[in-house]
Amino acid sequence: MKFLYKCILVLLAGVFYFQFSVISFAAQVENTQSDEGSGEISQEASEDIPIESNLIPGWPQGPAINSEAAVVMDAKTGAILYEKNMNAAEYPASITKIMTALVALENSSLDEIVTFSDNAVFSIERDSSHIARTTGEQLTMEQCLYALLLESANECANAIAEHVAGSVDAFAGMMNQKAQELGCTNTHFVNPHGLHDENHYTTARDMAVIVQAALQNDTFRTIAGTAQYTLPATNKNDEELMMFHHHAMMSKHRTAQYYDETVFAGKNGYTTDALNTLVTCANRNDMEIICVTMRTESGYSYPDTASLLDYVTGNFTKTALPSTFESLPEDIQASVLSSLGASSVTESSAADDSPGYAVVPNTLSLENLTPAVSTTERTDADAKEVISYMYEDRCLGCVALRLSYTPLEASAASAAPAQSGGAQAPQDETSGLSSREETSGGFFFYLKYVLFAAVALAAVIFLVTIVLTVRNRIAIHRRRRERLRKRLLRKKSVNEDSYF
Repeated sequence: MKFLYKCILVLLAGVFYFQFSVISFAAQVENTQSDEGSGEISQEASEDIPIESNLIPGWPQGPAINSEAAVVMDAKTGAILYEKNMNAAEYPASITKIMTALVALENSSLDEIVTFSDNAVFSIERDSSHIARTTGEQLTMEQCLYALLLESANECANAIAEHVAGSVDAFAGMMNQKAQELGCTNTHFVNPHGLHDENHYTTARDMAVIVQAALQNDTFRTIAGTAQYTLPATNKNDEELMMFHHHAMMSKHRTAQYYDETVFAGKNGYTTDALNTLVTCANRNDMEIICVTMRTESGYSYPDTASLLDYVTGNFTKTALPSTFESLPEDIQASVLSSLGASSVTESSAADDSPGYAVVPNTLSLENLTPAVSTTERTDADAKEVISYMYEDRCLGCVALRLSYTPLEASAASAAPAQSGGAQAPQDETSGLSSREETSGGFFFYLKYVLFAAVALAAVIFLVTIVLTVRNRIAIHRRRRERLRKRLLRKKSVNEDSYF
C-alpha cells in the first residue's frame, strides 16, 4: 500500500513539474521579441535567418542579403527601417573603433599630445592594421583619431586608450559605461581596436545606436567623413604619411567599384572570427541613414549595403509632422491637455531637439500611424511634450513641443475626465500602447496560464482515476485469491480428516 501511495506522489510531482515547464516555456515565448540575447555569438546560416522587418503587416519587403545580421536606422528619429537578426551578439572587429573615437572625443582635447608606449605598439598582432608607429613617438589626439578611423590603426587605438584612461582595460570600462548610457543591451568591449576576443561583442542594433550618438559629434563627422588625410612628420618619423579611408564607398583609393557619393561617413572591419563588418552613413531621401551589416562573407558587404540603401530610397519618405499645438489633430490636443492637467495651451513651438518628421513607408500613410503623447519635462506652467508616431511596435518619428499652458483648478482637475477625445497615450513614449490594449494583452497573457492550469488539473484527475481503478482491481484480485486460498485450506482439512 505504501508503494502505491509513493507511485501516486511521483505521478503528481511529474504532472506539476510538466505544468511548470510548459508555463515557463510560454513565458519565454511571450518575451522573445524583447529578449536582447545572452551574449552568445550567433552562428546561424544566413539563408535560414528571417528578415524580421518583412514580417510586419503592410511593411515594404526588404532585400535578401548575405550578412547574418543587419539593421537600417534613420539617424535622427532612430526609426528602424530594416532588421535582420539585429539583436544577435556578433564580433564587431574594427567597427569597434567608432566607440573608441566617441569616448576619446568626449574625454580629451584634439591638441593633446599622445605618446606611444611599448605596449601600445607591440601588443597588437603584427599582420593587423597599423601605421608603423614606434615606442616614444608622439602624435596629437586629432592625428591619432584620423589614423584610427581612416587607416584603422590598432596601435593608435591602444595609444588613445592609454592616454585617456591610463590603460587599455580602464578604457574598455569607459566604453562599456558609454554603451550602457546609450541604451545598448547586448554589448561588451574588452579592447579599443576590435581584434578578436570571445568576450568582445555587440549587435547590429547596438552598433547603430552607437553610430547615432557619434554622428551628434561634429568632430567625429568630420574625421569619419574624410577620404584622405596627410599625417605630418613626427619626433620619430621624418616623412609625411598619406592615409586613405578604407571604406570603399567613400574612397576610390583601392577601388571605385563601390563608390557612392551619398555616403558621408563609415567604418569597415574584418577578422577571421568576425568575418566582414561594415558601418555606412548615407544621405537618402533627405534623411541621414545608418546601415550596419555584420558577419558577412567576403565580397558581399558593399553589395548588401548598396541594396539596403536603395531599399530606403525606393520605399520610405520623410513626412513632416505638426510643429505647433494648434496644428495637432483635436484628439491629440485633448490627450496633451489631459496629460498636463491643463485647460488650454497659451503658447507652443517646436523644441530645439525635435526631429519634426516621421519616416513613413510608401505602403502606408501618416494616418496609419498612432500618435502617443508623453511629458518629458514639466513645471507649473511649462512643459515639453513629445508626440511619437507609432506603427505596430516601433516609433517612426516624433515631434517635441515646448508648451506654455493654463493649469486646471485643483477641484476641476480632480473632477475632470481623464480624456475628452482620442485614446490617452501612455506615459512611456516607447510603448505606443493604449491602456485598453495593455489590459487586453494582460487578459490574454493570464488566460494562457489558466488554460495551462486547467489542462494540468484534468491530467491529474485522469491519472488519479487510473491509479484508483488499478488499486481497486488489485484489491478485488487479492480478495478472490484469499477466498480461493481459504477454500483450498478447508478442502485440504476435510481430506486429512477423512484419511484418519
